[in-house]
Amino acid sequence: MLNMLPVMDNSSEADDDRRGVKRKIALSSCDVCETEEAKYRCPSCNKHTCSLACVKQHKMVSGCCGVRDKTTFVPLAEFDEINLLNDYRFLEDTARLSQQSNRDAVLLGSRRHPKEGMWMIRRARAAKVTLKLLPKMFSKHRENRTVFRRA
Repeated sequence: MLNMLPVMDNSSEADDDRRGVKRKIALSSCDVCETEEAKYRCPSCNKHTCSLACVKQHKMVSGCCGVRDKTTFVPLAEFDEINLLNDYRFLEDTARLSQQSNRDAVLLGSRRHPKEGMWMIRRARAAKVTLKLLPKMFSKHRENRTVFRRA
C-alpha cells in the first residue's frame, strides 16, 4: 500500500458543492525528479512526488517513513474539520488500547481469590452449590457486598 496522499488544491475558487471531489494541483514539478508534475504529497514531510518510483526514492534518500504523525501541532488558524476528526479518532484509538490492556490483565490474571473467597467457595462446594467469583477488575465484583459468616 502506498503511504502517499493525493495533493489537493487549496485555492479559494473551489465551491462548497465540490467538497469531497478530488482536485488536481498544478505544481511546477516533483520535489524528487523535478521533471514531472507532482500528483502526491507525503503525509509525514509534505514533499510532493509524481510516481511510485519517486516516492520510494524519497523514502530511501530522506529516511522518511511516509506515515503522518498523529500528535503534531496544528495552529488554530489551520485547524479544520479534518483535523478535528483525526483528533477524535486518535482519542478513540487511545481509549480502545486502554480498555484492551485492562481486559488482557483480566484474562491473563491468576484465578486465585483471597482467603475469604476461597473459604466461601469451599463451603459452597460442600453444600453442592456452584459459586463463581468475578475477577477484581470487573465493576460487579467491586459492587458486590456479599459476606459469608462462618457461624
